[in-house]
Amino acid sequence: MNALAKVWPICPRPQADESVLSWFERVAHEYAMSPALLLDVVKPADARRRTLRRGSVAEHLYEASLANRLTVLAQLTDSERSGLWPALTKWELRTGTYCAYCPYCCKDDLSQHRTPYGRQSWQQSWYTICQIHGIALVSRSYANMPANRSFWSNIQLGRNEQYSHADRYRSYRVIYEPAV
Repeated sequence: MNALAKVWPICPRPQADESVLSWFERVAHEYAMSPALLLDVVKPADARRRTLRRGSVAEHLYEASLANRLTVLAQLTDSERSGLWPALTKWELRTGTYCAYCPYCCKDDLSQHRTPYGRQSWQQSWYTICQIHGIALVSRSYANMPANRSFWSNIQLGRNEQYSHADRYRSYRVIYEPAV
């Protein structure tokens, strides 16, 4: 057992509606690693060569063997595991090249003194507008993400608010009830 496996239980617990990629990113940050580097550490040695050749971190996190290993290492409860790996809908953004998020939800997280995290609903390809704030989700590229997570700072999130505002889609509403 390596040193990481011995101290792994101090990793952040997943939020109830958190995506597995977001949780894995937060764990990697706790250990001062990139998600790709952490993936190489936790994957069995025989699978590491395949990780480097194909796929993104997000695609590998959905592999059953890796999900089982992460469950054991992080000492996840059954409910935490089923929350992180719900049944797939085939609509997930699994390429891992980018993810979608609501800057207002992330700022709410910061105001409640918790690290912003990616919601599972944001990773559904059909989910393009935050149901809470009524704004278009903003996409971010994992390739351009700063190593120090400054992407989730109030300053950066404030800059990202310029891409969306609460009334952006109000003019597109459709009245479903006929006028009498």
